[in-house]
Amino acid sequence: MPGIRGLQGLSGDVAFTSMAQHANAMAAKLASGITSAGHALAADTETNQVFPILPDPTATP
Repeated sequence: MPGIRGLQGLSGDVAFTSMAQHANAMAAKLASGITSAGHALAADTETNQVFPILPDPTATP
């Protein structure tokens, strides 16, 4: 995936906005699945960041 400078050449802000909207939508979908599984989130998912609170056995490989 290109960095911010690479995105400037891809139709300006349109490509960046489209990719950001997709990232935010996927984060919301992930957050929904996590909460549906009975786990809490440390913060609301307003951007493309998800901070689940998982029990130790879940987070251990």
